[in-house]
Amino acid sequence: MRKGNKGQISRKTEKTKLACLNWCMKRNFREKKPFHKKQVFFNIDKAKKTAREKQELYVVEGQFDVIALKESGIENVVAASGTSFTEEHAKEVIKLISSNGRVIFCMDGDTAGFKSVYKIFRNHPILQDISYIIELPKDQDPCDYLQNNSQLPKEKLLLDYFYDKMKTKHNILNTTIEKTTFFADLSNKLLQYIGNNLIRDEYFHKGINWSYLSENEAINIYN
Repeated sequence: MRKGNKGQISRKTEKTKLACLNWCMKRNFREKKPFHKKQVFFNIDKAKKTAREKQELYVVEGQFDVIALKESGIENVVAASGTSFTEEHAKEVIKLISSNGRVIFCMDGDTAGFKSVYKIFRNHPILQDISYIIELPKDQDPCDYLQNNSQLPKEKLLLDYFYDKMKTKHNILNTTIEKTTFFADLSNKLLQYIGNNLIRDEYFHKGINWSYLSENEAINIYN
């Protein structure tokens, strides 16, 4: 980044966040019922029409992120109130976009953001095969990222994202111990949480093909 742009970007960031705060205050003032973060999404009333039409919903962490995406042209965006995502949220997603739609998570690019998406994956099997993730650079949130970019990075299927993370972690599989460790990690952190049997079997065999374990060896590790 050129030094001469820092002040301009800082002012733009503050302008965006002030606009977001103003919009949030107006919305909450008009709202007849109080906003309960464990029950509903923030901005759901504004996002649902486009979400239903496109069968696609973006989920971010906070209200500033909602405004940032709206300013970039994405109307079908809601906030999950920080990193809290409940069963009510999952049901609302299915209600909006159906089980054939796409829910795209765009959390902050930090450890908390990663953990929140992983927790959603583990706790809500009904969303697993329709969930996608947008991975942001380290320590950036959507609002930060869109100050310097006209659009968000390309989304990736959440299951593939977690599977690829494990492959990267275990990138060298020269010995039986290394192969066993990889498949044990795959079993404990991914396979056991996949609710759909066909999808679980697909990633089970992906793990076999990548690690060059025999099916019997993989079954013994998984069990």
